[in-house]
Amino acid sequence: MGNSPPAEWSFTPSAMVLQQRGLLPPNNEDDPDVIQARQEVKEKFGISKNYRGNPWVEGNRSADIADDQNVSLFVQKIPAEYGHLTCCAKVALYTREAAAKLYDQISIGQIVIRGHRLRCRWNRVKVAPRGEQWNSRILLIVGPESEVNREYLDKCFVNNFVYTMDEIVDHGVVNGIARLEYRFASFLCQAQFAYQAIRSNFTKATYVEYAYFDPCELARK
Repeated sequence: MGNSPPAEWSFTPSAMVLQQRGLLPPNNEDDPDVIQARQEVKEKFGISKNYRGNPWVEGNRSADIADDQNVSLFVQKIPAEYGHLTCCAKVALYTREAAAKLYDQISIGQIVIRGHRLRCRWNRVKVAPRGEQWNSRILLIVGPESEVNREYLDKCFVNNFVYTMDEIVDHGVVNGIARLEYRFASFLCQAQFAYQAIRSNFTKATYVEYAYFDPCELARK
């Protein structure tokens, strides 16, 4: 990025980005031996045969927990953007209480997106609770305007991981110090990676922290 990062931090780009750059071999999904091995691993760990992710990654397997500890929901009937009428998604929350609240809201029809009433069930690939943590999908970034700007930050992020943005809020510049709020779609592998990438690639003049709130919290009744 043109500046010397703090020596105590280092960050390796995600495997998906390294594959896109040709620095890691592709997944060889058409190789019969790889296909067979993937199916065997998925069967062993109870992963859906339609799952297209990496079944060898422990985080993609079902957690060894009781059903009433699972915080992962499989949400259906989400409006699709292209080619299909609807789509689905996995949603994992931090606590069982939060997951149960979302489950109840969807089940009684409180969540409707573009005319589609969502449906959900508990995901059979279970995820263990993480507990209440000050880890958010929202990052607050403060620093010199030369570093804390959309072009500089976006280039860093695109070069290091794959992500989806909810919103970017510009809080303005005061005396050469810029403040940006990046609202990622997820904490894991998005806000988390962005935090690490900033700590590794930017000078100590730039400060980043996880927000102590989520916009969805402010919308609760």
